[in-house]
Amino acid sequence: MALPEDLILARLGGYEFTVIVLDTDLRDPQSLAERLRRAVLAGLPVQPG
Repeated sequence: MALPEDLILARLGGYEFTVIVLDTDLRDPQSLAERLRRAVLAGLPVQPG
C-alpha cells in the first residue's frame, strides 16, 4: 500500500505506530486509517509513495 507523501509514519514501540496527517479534513485520516488497518491485517507492505 502506498501512503500519501504529506504524512509522517513513526514506530513508537514493538507493535505501536503513529501516523501524523498534515493539511487534511477529518474524513481523509479516517479513510486512511481503515486502509492501513486492512493492509496490515492482510500482511501487505506499507511504504511511502
